[in-house]
Amino acid sequence: MLYEAAIEIQKHFAFISALLCGFSITFLIGLLQLKKVEVKRTLRWCLISTTSASFALLISTFASLGGAIWLSERPQLVTAQTAIKSPELSGAYSWGLISLYIGLFALILTIGLSGRLHSKFVGRMTMSIALISFILILFFWLFVVRID
Repeated sequence: MLYEAAIEIQKHFAFISALLCGFSITFLIGLLQLKKVEVKRTLRWCLISTTSASFALLISTFASLGGAIWLSERPQLVTAQTAIKSPELSGAYSWGLISLYIGLFALILTIGLSGRLHSKFVGRMTMSIALISFILILFFWLFVVRID
């Protein structure tokens, strides 16, 4: 049970990371196409945030896929003690999860800042919604989901 669940978790992390990475790369290409922008500093921060989100989510995708491949090649790791002591698996899981959260937070920052490219009012609205979602994700990550 633990073996199959661990493989499925790694596959789901890889899928979510790849999906968000594709979204952030598409968003980055859209930002690079902008010609006349009055708020160049905001555009610069959006580009930096989107690029870092893309790279973090790409790292998360490959780390999660590496963990799934590593687990599928070792079916003898059925017990929790054997799987937890493995540095390869814990490293792939940790890097995948940390990179996923970094990419997700950078993507939320990009979405929050991108409204400022349209107008001040839209910028305030998108930034406040991004801040609320950041707080909720951080709350669930710190207090609800426990990975011990």
